[in-house]
Amino acid sequence: MQHIAPLLLSTLLVVLLTACSSDSTDDGKGKGRTVRNLSLMLYAGTYDDITPSASHRAQPFVSFDALSPRMSDAAASIHCFMTHATGVDFQGDFSYTGSSSWFSKIPLDDGTYQVYGFMPASELSKVTIDKQTKYETGAVITATGLPALTASDPCVIVGVGAGDGHTSLADMTSKLGSFSYNAGTEGDHLYVLLDHLYAALHLRLNIAEGYSELRTIKLTRLSLTAKSVKSVNVTATLTAGSANPLAVTTTSNTSGTGDEVVIYDGDEQQLSPSSALDFLACVAPGANQSFVLKTTYNVYDRNGNLIRKDRTTENTLTIPDGSKLTSGKKLIFRLTVNPTYIYVLSDPDLDDPKVTVVN
Repeated sequence: MQHIAPLLLSTLLVVLLTACSSDSTDDGKGKGRTVRNLSLMLYAGTYDDITPSASHRAQPFVSFDALSPRMSDAAASIHCFMTHATGVDFQGDFSYTGSSSWFSKIPLDDGTYQVYGFMPASELSKVTIDKQTKYETGAVITATGLPALTASDPCVIVGVGAGDGHTSLADMTSKLGSFSYNAGTEGDHLYVLLDHLYAALHLRLNIAEGYSELRTIKLTRLSLTAKSVKSVNVTATLTAGSANPLAVTTTSNTSGTGDEVVIYDGDEQQLSPSSALDFLACVAPGANQSFVLKTTYNVYDRNGNLIRKDRTTENTLTIPDGSKLTSGKKLIFRLTVNPTYIYVLSDPDLDDPKVTVVN
C-alpha cells in the first residue's frame, strides 16, 4: 500500500512496445493477417469530489498512473472490440505486463477500425456490444449482473488516438468521442481515454493525535459489504463525434446484502496521525446507500511488542442525504482510530480502539 495525496483520483498509463510482427494467424477469421504487437497508453477521467467547492472535471483526464488512490494492477485489464461499420471484426484482452504496458497480439488487416472497450476484462462474460446505426456513429455496451460494489474500477473507452503524435494529455483530450484507428498507417501504440461507469468511495484511515504515543496500530485487512443491492445491469451508450460521448444508465439486478468485497489484504500498514492510508472502492450509481466496513489490525505497545493480533471492528458507512453518487463522482470517508479514554492506560479501549467515521 502506498501513501497518496488526499483528493486526487483518476487513472493510468502505459508505454510502447514494438512494431508489427511479421507473424500471421491461422485461426479462421484472422488467417493470413499481420499479427500486431499492440500497446495501450491509458488516461482516465478524474473523479469529481462531492463537496460544495468541487469543480466538475476541472482536469478532465490524467494518466492512469496518477490515479490516487488506485486499484490493483491486476484489476486493470481491458477488453477491446475492433469494429468496422456493421460488425465486430476482432476482439481481445489487453493485460498489464508489469512494465507499465497494456499489451496484446492482435491480428488485423490494414485499414480503419473503430475501437471500443470495457474494463475490467475479467467481467467480459457479462458484457455485450451492439452498434448504433453503424459502429462509426457509436456503440452500446451492456453489462448484466455486474457486482454493485467492487474493488475494481469499471470503465469504458471514450476516445482513441494513435501514432507517436498523440502523446500529450492536451492532444488526447481532443480525442474525446473519436474511436477510429488506422492499423496500416498509425502504428502499434494506441492512446486511450477511459471514463468511469461507477462512483467511487475513497476511504482515508489515520490514527488520533496522541494515541500513537501509546500504541501502534498496523492495518492488515479492509473490506466492505453492500447492504441492499448485490448486482446491477449497466448500459453505456457511446456516441462518436460528441464532446460528451458517454451516457450511463444503471438498474438493479439482484437485491439483498452483497458479498464481502476485500479492499486490502496484505502486509501490515502502520497508521499515522499526520498522513492517511488511502483506499478505493467503486459502487454502481444509486445502487447502495449503506455499507458495512470491517477493519482488521494488530496492536503494538510503545516497546514494539505485539499485544493484540487480528482485532476487528465494524462501522456502517452511509451516503449522506443529498450526496447523489453518479458515474465519475467520489465521496471521501475519513476514518480515525480514536479510543474513548486515551489517558487511562488500563482502559480496555486503549488496546481495542474504535474507528470513528466522518464523511
